[in-house]
Amino acid sequence: MEVLKKLNIIKRLSEKEILILIFIIALLLRFGLVIYLGQEQELYENGEIAINIVSGEGFSMAFFPNTQVQETCVMAPFFPFLIGFFYAIFGVNSNALLAIQIFQALIGALTIFPIYYLAREFFSQKIAQWACLFFVVYPDFLYSVYSVHQLTITIFLLTTIVYLTNHLQKKPSIKKAMFLGILYGVSLLVEPILISILGLMLVWIVISWIFKKSREKNLSNSLTKISFKRKILIFLLLIILCGLIIFPWLIRCYNVYDGRFVFIKSNGFNFWRGNNPEYTETGIPPFYLDEFNNLTKEGEIDLWYFNLAIEYVINHIPETFTNFFQKFLDFWWFPKILPTQSPLIRQIVYAPLLIFAIIGLIYNRKNIWKLRPLLIPLLGFMLIYSVTFVLPRYRVPIQPILFIFSAYAFTKIFDLILHKSIYKNNIIHKSKLN
Repeated sequence: MEVLKKLNIIKRLSEKEILILIFIIALLLRFGLVIYLGQEQELYENGEIAINIVSGEGFSMAFFPNTQVQETCVMAPFFPFLIGFFYAIFGVNSNALLAIQIFQALIGALTIFPIYYLAREFFSQKIAQWACLFFVVYPDFLYSVYSVHQLTITIFLLTTIVYLTNHLQKKPSIKKAMFLGILYGVSLLVEPILISILGLMLVWIVISWIFKKSREKNLSNSLTKISFKRKILIFLLLIILCGLIIFPWLIRCYNVYDGRFVFIKSNGFNFWRGNNPEYTETGIPPFYLDEFNNLTKEGEIDLWYFNLAIEYVINHIPETFTNFFQKFLDFWWFPKILPTQSPLIRQIVYAPLLIFAIIGLIYNRKNIWKLRPLLIPLLGFMLIYSVTFVLPRYRVPIQPILFIFSAYAFTKIFDLILHKSIYKNNIIHKSKLN
């Protein structure tokens, strides 16, 4: 009974107090890790572009070995400009990196709020609390705060977008559409891969509204028609605002890549990385080396990689399907490449999360249709990386969704064990009285 009393302590706190407590724990853990690990790290493309921004060379870098510093679209613009902002204030030094890490720690801790409300929306307060606690202590999300990278912001944006899009679908309004349209646009300038989720979410919204319209046959035709028209106008407003946010960057990439509409990042290079004879090969095949060395512009090189991948796909259809399914499995586990990203300890920590998430999905198999907003991020990321190239860190942004299903399974199993324990204790207690 003493155990039960201890378990009930948390129930004395209000929902707001619990959230604040979890937020404080998350923030302290992240601050502590930043202080412990320090600021010695390589910023790669983001860092080089940021240095060029503050030094007056603009959004530029030499991405490929045989190219000069030039205008680039190899990285989305938000994060290099964010680094450049801190460089402009503190200088290109460890103080700037510390400031960025502190900013990331705050964003990482704030992420518990969209995770909590998203889990509570579909399940319960208790499951939401467990999902947040899993997120707070999980190593990937702690380390992502230390590493100066757009990952922490991406996770916050992804969970927030899923939560707000679900609310827009249920209760559409102009204000919600305006805010979400701006947020969609900003998120694409942070991490372009989010387009795989945003596209599916928008399709889901329209389909849901169409089905809802067909179920409203009891209403007068004029009312139903006006309601649906208003929804479509709200939807178009969201699309327009998102488009206005990203349009300038799209035009810039169009110019940098000589008239090719490359959204953001080196798509051709990533497409080749996942579609070639070795599948894991990221370098240049020796028999293509002379041809590659004649290319000097980033756009030309990216197109060259893209055509190389297309050529392989067309001429090796069976192998392409094999690669696709291999990447599908690799996405949910750890591919046999870059072993530094797949240490044994990381696999040991991830395995329970994956197992509990699968159990949670099985528990909810009859409610899968209602859980579409939670499944769309999993589906979007899985499809994109199964077609292109996959590394373990590419899965991290959608792991909070796995936490929600894991928390569901955990609470079910925990409650089952607890009830059995209570029942056993009651039987023992009655036997002693007798």
